[in-house]
Amino acid sequence: MSFNHAVVWLDQAEAHVLKFNDDAAATEHISAQSKHQRQHAKPGIPDAGYAPEDQKYYHAVGQVLANVRKVLIVGPSGAKFTLMKYLQKHDPVTAERVVGIEALYQLADGQFLAYAQFYFVKFDQLRGNARRSIA
Repeated sequence: MSFNHAVVWLDQAEAHVLKFNDDAAATEHISAQSKHQRQHAKPGIPDAGYAPEDQKYYHAVGQVLANVRKVLIVGPSGAKFTLMKYLQKHDPVTAERVVGIEALYQLADGQFLAYAQFYFVKFDQLRGNARRSIA
């Protein structure tokens, strides 16, 4: 099934992708392979103490978003910006479909869908498309 909208909530460890249209919704969960985002700091070495970004994780998230017309990226950490940078570099078509990046702590599934629907309705209204539908 093809979906028009997607919202992805992510941090460095996991991503929850909710794809939806007027008729249906589907969720996917993606886990980063590395759970260790912080290593022991090394004095005098810039950026020491941080694990490298999990490129396979961001690639997997991008793959899930590949056929969606409008994407909203949300989350509590900097991972949302890292995903956007990854998409701009490796998947510019999907990156152009991103309509917003918002700070948001994790919500229950029903709240997550309601938030996403509200966001896209408001986005369409601001763009001059005053339809009530999200399709």
